[in-house]
Amino acid sequence: VLAIHTISSPVLSIDCFTDFSATYDSYELEVYNLAFSVTDALKYRFAVAGAADTTGNYAYAGSYITSAGTTGSMGSTSDSSCPVNHGNVSTGIHQTAIIRITNANSTNYKQARIWSHSKISGTFETTDVGLSLSTASAVTGLQLYGAAGETISSATVIVRGVPKI
Repeated sequence: VLAIHTISSPVLSIDCFTDFSATYDSYELEVYNLAFSVTDALKYRFAVAGAADTTGNYAYAGSYITSAGTTGSMGSTSDSSCPVNHGNVSTGIHQTAIIRITNANSTNYKQARIWSHSKISGTFETTDVGLSLSTASAVTGLQLYGAAGETISSATVIVRGVPKI
């Protein structure tokens, strides 16, 4: 375990900006019991040089299925961040997610895979999203935040480094 971020009072974002290093090429973030103060959608950005990368260099594709049997997809070739789920998470509902980052120290594409589970519009949703970021810089961490700017009222984020082979 490289870091544990525990949120017990409202914040606009969970900034894990400097949790990565050259020691590992891959990382796994476990997000537990993340809840918004007001309904919002969870998104994330990579950190480069200790700050959120807000460029339009994110490309992602994903799919979701709800407990009501609804399925769908989402994607972009030039976004400034990546969604963790497809819709807004209801106020006070806790979301869980696992984010796996590979090639963090690459001078080309960084990649991530997200699996999340949340309650959206009265049904439960499972989401699977793949992401790539085109930047010549190493990724130093990650930022989680609400798409509409709402506060995160609680969460625990565990950051783990995956040993090089």
